[in-house]
Amino acid sequence: MEIKVANDDEWEIWDEFIINRAESSPYLLFCWKKALEKAYGHQTYYLLALENKKMVGALPLALIKIPFLGSSLVSLPFCDYGGVVSGESRVRDLLLDEAVRLGNELNANRVEIRSTYKYNHLEDGAYPVNIITDKVSMILPLSDDSQKTWDGFKSKLRSQIRKAERNDLTFLWGGKTEIDEFYRVWAINMRDLGSPAHSKKWFNSIINGYGDSVKIALVRDNHGDTIASAIILLTDHIVCIPWASTIRKYNKLSPNMLLYWNILKYCSDHGYNSFDFGRCSPQGGTFKFKEQWGATKQELFWHEISLNNGHYEKSSGINYRKRAFVERIWSHLPVAFTNFVGPVIRKYISL
Repeated sequence: MEIKVANDDEWEIWDEFIINRAESSPYLLFCWKKALEKAYGHQTYYLLALENKKMVGALPLALIKIPFLGSSLVSLPFCDYGGVVSGESRVRDLLLDEAVRLGNELNANRVEIRSTYKYNHLEDGAYPVNIITDKVSMILPLSDDSQKTWDGFKSKLRSQIRKAERNDLTFLWGGKTEIDEFYRVWAINMRDLGSPAHSKKWFNSIINGYGDSVKIALVRDNHGDTIASAIILLTDHIVCIPWASTIRKYNKLSPNMLLYWNILKYCSDHGYNSFDFGRCSPQGGTFKFKEQWGATKQELFWHEISLNNGHYEKSSGINYRKRAFVERIWSHLPVAFTNFVGPVIRKYISL
């Protein structure tokens, strides 16, 4: 068996392999790699396993170098999961071993494999492994008819959606020309949450790279102003919503309910099997919001393999109190400032 780093000319065989797998995800497609490189300049190492010239496994990796703090080899940054794609345990194990070897070769502090599977093989290796399980993804199986989806909602949820419609809000789909509207809402919401936002270049790279497999969803008020927005990524099997935001002062109008309902309506009527609401903490407010739509939790296993002389070292970060203090300060800064400084910081935050 040969394990190699895929080159740019092999994107078609990579994507064909990913799309035809039951565990396929938009994050695993080659265009995520191109966005990481183009928007932020991160080095990527998309490992493919070949047997008799046939692709039998894949493991996408990106190197996140933080100035003065070392680096991590991550599968995958900026999304909920990456991990190995293969139906054979021996292939999975070989790809995981190669990721650890590559991490050492690149002098990385750690290798981080984020997956919906627990890789017991890593715990049998030469390096300490910490497995983080405090987050889950929320997955909603979809019917083939939006009316069936609607009928399956509880009456309280349907009334919340109708409330948004009564508030004279309008939903519409957008594309490249609406990226500025999406980004304005996204940037304001991230500032209000005390979190640095991705650069607009990152979203442009996603929109341009994914082509017909990406859509922008917008909700406008009766003045024509966009007050909620989201980006969804699609494969043949599943739809993911990695970025969704509303402007806080409009939340009383329930724009998020109209946003999510119309996205789910589209997905049901266009034959998608499931919808991934994204990660959250079990029993938190975001969890309950997603659960009300009928989504159920899927466990996430974030493996951290320390390569620092055999001693486990937690991912770099700040404690809760310091983080809360920084978030509070950030949330009061001007949006123009956070839009300028935020992306410089965000490129190094792999979450």
